[in-house]
Amino acid sequence: MSGYWITPEISALLERRAEIIETIETSPNIKEITELRQELVAIDDTLEGEDFNLESLAEDLAKDIRNSEMNAKAYKEEAQRWLEKSARCGRRAESVKALLKYILETNGQKKIHAGNFDLVIANNGGKLPIKYFVTAEDLPEQFRLEAVTYKADDKAIREFLDNGGETNLFRYGERGTNLRIK
Repeated sequence: MSGYWITPEISALLERRAEIIETIETSPNIKEITELRQELVAIDDTLEGEDFNLESLAEDLAKDIRNSEMNAKAYKEEAQRWLEKSARCGRRAESVKALLKYILETNGQKKIHAGNFDLVIANNGGKLPIKYFVTAEDLPEQFRLEAVTYKADDKAIREFLDNGGETNLFRYGERGTNLRIK
């Protein structure tokens, strides 16, 4: 009998056999152990009568396990290859997008219809970037956050600039642009 063709009945017998062995090993009750050993002999006789070969089953299942492990490893390697390929494609798309944006900007085009695509150079949203002319260590205390190294306190700086403050240490920059393909 091949290990792959275990009937539900044989599977149930194997499970019961394992339960009996575990109980025999842990039970202090001699009468229970004697009864369970008789049941174990009956199960073993049934399995022999079914032409059941535990070694053959174990070999078949070990082969299946080994094949599954090898497949899992191959799939993992293939997934890694696809992740790397995906990253390369993403970098290429960003590179080509930056090139197209540069070409449009150098030709003074902010909007263009190109076949199936509408290309628009749009301002980035969000807060204006801050351009620093000094390092965070050189900023006055009120514009720094305590850390292992100094870091500019963007919130305090924005508040200062929004309230009309002027300094030669920093100022608002201009929003960047991005290319949108619709």
